[in-house]
Amino acid sequence: MNNVWRSVVENCPSPTARGMNVNVDVPPTFDSAWMPMSGQWTVIGRFEGCGKFRILRVVYQLGPNNRMRRVALLPGTTRSDLRLAQDATLHAVVAMVQIAPKDCKSTKIINTEYIGFDGGKTPPTAELTRTPWAEEWTVRACAIVGVVDMHFVPNSNGIGTTIIAQLNRSKVAKP
Repeated sequence: MNNVWRSVVENCPSPTARGMNVNVDVPPTFDSAWMPMSGQWTVIGRFEGCGKFRILRVVYQLGPNNRMRRVALLPGTTRSDLRLAQDATLHAVVAMVQIAPKDCKSTKIINTEYIGFDGGKTPPTAELTRTPWAEEWTVRACAIVGVVDMHFVPNSNGIGTTIIAQLNRSKVAKP
């Protein structure tokens, strides 16, 4: 998790872990020596350092030939899964182009914050995957940091999500 921390919080090499949880997504299976053979789980850690706080998540997957794959998810509290986060990142980067330096070749999501479901209350469990929600993503484009308002609208058939990203010009920090 330290590598993930250093990628989203610059110039702060040593965070302090403030708690860790493990969510089992696909229960693992084990061989006779108790080595995991399959499964998927997400480690969620709360870290603090240099005046910053981040929630970091890493997915661990066991695939063919018992090979472990680690995938760092976006920092923060986004509701998006890995695939949706990849798609949404493109939208957030495009929104930041408005204020990024013209020669900037480095854009990174440094935090995400789930704001809430449309309508202001959590829908019934059966409606969770079909209810639109809002988030704020903090994005660094070279030395410029901005907040992109993200709105996710799941399609009515439950397959696919429309992503609307808009730069929040009142929340731009320049060096």
